[in-house]
Amino acid sequence: MLRHFLLLSVLLCLVHLPAFGDAVLPPASPITQPLDLLPLKKALTPLDTTQALQSHTTLYMTGTHESVSVTLREDLQIVARYPNRFRASLTQYDTHGGPKKKLVIISNGALVWTYRPGLRRYSVMPYADWKKTDNAIPTLGMIIGGFYLGEGRPLVQGFHSITSANSADVLSVLSGMDVSLSRQIKSVGNQDDYVYSLMLSKQDLAYQFYVGSQTGRLTRLDLAGTQDNTDVTYREDIKQISSRPVISTATFAFAPPPGVTQTAVVSIDPF
Repeated sequence: MLRHFLLLSVLLCLVHLPAFGDAVLPPASPITQPLDLLPLKKALTPLDTTQALQSHTTLYMTGTHESVSVTLREDLQIVARYPNRFRASLTQYDTHGGPKKKLVIISNGALVWTYRPGLRRYSVMPYADWKKTDNAIPTLGMIIGGFYLGEGRPLVQGFHSITSANSADVLSVLSGMDVSLSRQIKSVGNQDDYVYSLMLSKQDLAYQFYVGSQTGRLTRLDLAGTQDNTDVTYREDIKQISSRPVISTATFAFAPPPGVTQTAVVSIDPF
């Protein structure tokens, strides 16, 4: 899935646009104009213009292979400072909804600590090595790990560059690349959301951004595709995003509590 994510980032960088699409892959369809992209631009702007973010989200990750499906749910509470510092507290839940594992992952920009309070163990590695593990989205979510600190940031920058004058040109370029982009309105709870769907038909990959029509805020992100004959979907429900988090000198530092043991690796595998 990460390979697909990076492919889309590169593709949309080439046309100075970013995008997202559908959690259930829709059939490819021609772009219907006019399509108002400005609400999406406004919703994504904080991910490109703020030096620090605080988020509280719930991430659902599902893999289906040969009729066998496994779903992971995580609660993520994160404070991050661009480009490479973060403090993430996450709780992974089992298939019955009960908490299974708690983790704290901290980066000061040079080192990353992974701490499991239940096991009283932690590990540490260089930030550069941690990035190679592809753990950004499973541990930080799509908002922080994918778009704010990760390889998807150029997509956000591309949307930030859209204006009412150039949006039609952007849509035309994407259409020529076999990329379908659409918007619909869905009732979610007590409000209507704009749902922007983008699909790369050749890669069988789709994204969706949910934007509150009244609040102008992101409420949910979806990603769906296929990797190694496995259907993979990500859904991130956004409870809160703040561009003014409280940050202290201890936010991006880790001091092992008494009795905690350092090990070579602390697994984040939920299974």
